[in-house]
Amino acid sequence: MIGKIISDYKITEKIGDGDKGSVYKALDLNQKEQSSYVALKIFSDFNSENNSNVVLRESLQNAYNFKHQNIYPIENISETEKGELFITMPIFEGMALSQRIKSGPLRIRTAVAVALKIAQTLSEAHEQDICHLNLKSSNVLITVKGEIKIMDLGLARLPGQTAKLKNGKASHSIAYLSPEQLANGQVDQRSDIWSLGVILYEMLTGQLPFYGIDHFELTESILRRSPQPILNLHSSSPEKVQRFFERALAKDPEYRYQGMVEFANHLKSIAGSLAADESNSTPISIHTPKPIIMENEENGVQPKSRNLVNAHLKEQIIIEKKVENPVEPAYEPFSGEPIDSIDIPGIETPIYDPQKTSEARDAYEKGLPYLERWTVEDLKTAKTFFQSALDKDPHFAPANAGISTIYNILGIYGAYSPKSVMPKACREAQKALDIESDLPEALIALASQMATFEWDWENAEKNFERGLELKPDYVTGLHWYAINYLTPRGYFKESIDAINKALQLDPDSLVIEATTGLQYYYARQYDIAIKHFQKILQKEPDFAIVNFFLAQVLRQKLLYDDALELSLI
Repeated sequence: MIGKIISDYKITEKIGDGDKGSVYKALDLNQKEQSSYVALKIFSDFNSENNSNVVLRESLQNAYNFKHQNIYPIENISETEKGELFITMPIFEGMALSQRIKSGPLRIRTAVAVALKIAQTLSEAHEQDICHLNLKSSNVLITVKGEIKIMDLGLARLPGQTAKLKNGKASHSIAYLSPEQLANGQVDQRSDIWSLGVILYEMLTGQLPFYGIDHFELTESILRRSPQPILNLHSSSPEKVQRFFERALAKDPEYRYQGMVEFANHLKSIAGSLAADESNSTPISIHTPKPIIMENEENGVQPKSRNLVNAHLKEQIIIEKKVENPVEPAYEPFSGEPIDSIDIPGIETPIYDPQKTSEARDAYEKGLPYLERWTVEDLKTAKTFFQSALDKDPHFAPANAGISTIYNILGIYGAYSPKSVMPKACREAQKALDIESDLPEALIALASQMATFEWDWENAEKNFERGLELKPDYVTGLHWYAINYLTPRGYFKESIDAINKALQLDPDSLVIEATTGLQYYYARQYDIAIKHFQKILQKEPDFAIVNFFLAQVLRQKLLYDDALELSLI
């Protein structure tokens, strides 16, 4: 190919092989007065003869039309004489972010700034229905001016299209692919959020959150395992950081951040604690020793010999000049730019307004009585009040926790399909915890969702215990701890103690009274259960669920006629 003329470009050297094609340095023959070089990428597997370039051309055209200072620009889209699709791009001097990370983790404020810049750019792309879906640290360029350029946006598929495989393997690095891309190929902007979460983790630790010795183990790690927990994050609130990554790298996209604005909003809110005392702190660490992973960008796993590895600088189309010292200050992005100066459309920096907070609290408190009644109509009314509170103050976290509680009730007790409402319960609880990480109501709501829908007993227990540690007399917390965690786990004595404490705190609650009877029923203390159920029926004879469970108790005592009579009510 060297010396060959393609359209108006003369190829002078090969830069490397990238996704779906090869990249060359080429002389622009139209620029006769001075030598002007471009990066020319030929998509050899995509040509007009078999119409395989139709979708790719459409995607590239979308990228060409999307102009942004942080996107690596496409200057021209054309075809060779053989009908092969090719593009031309300018050549920037700089290094891939992946190469910079090889020198060690980035400074915390730098990593956050890079992530926010990427989020800002992709948020705008998502608004135009353009997803990247090939986002990885080797596709982010750091220029000599400390700017970033996101590459290969033109190789993205449109939302709703399936992920394609090449020779049975993913067409780009598995290490950054979201679980849904690996499992079934159904993708949207939340796949980009996953990939950006991986990149941020990599910038902070110098290694990737998921690893494996081959494709199969790596895929299994992404689909099934939790990322290695980050320790010692130079942070006064490490639980906020851990929670951030739990959401960014949630296996189910329904539990992930739903958009780049939400991702960036939360990241920006914890940026201050991330960077606290950075200069005096020790390096970031994780639980396990650094694994040997991901040096080969083509297949995402560590080859047997490092001689088989092409360096990132050779693979990237934008590197015209190799950099001998990758930690040179000129290549440290945003070295002087405050994080607060990075603006992302849709994000509003929280401003405390006593008047709005007071109005939000009033609306929230008006909804609480309806929350206690547990009928569908009352819960809808409570949700209306809670939403009104959020309209007045979007940062009033108790309202999010209240909405989460409503979705839990509707899902757990069958008013709505659990699949339709329980993910919403999780998201609302997470929103509350993003704002106020130690909000007991949100911790309890999240714990209930984890226990009843996810069966994630370990994290459910942690959140229940933390919530009740912060608010020991929280009646709903004691109630749900008993019925949603302790009872299913077979801890009947502890569940009875918890529900009796809740009943002492709220002796007039028929729901708590009913749950108390239910705990004794499960513990096979039938006579005590009967007393609690009969006490409720004296006040509310038509309480259907209580009649049902009383009938179950009578059946256990072999009182079949009485049980049948109750069942017919």
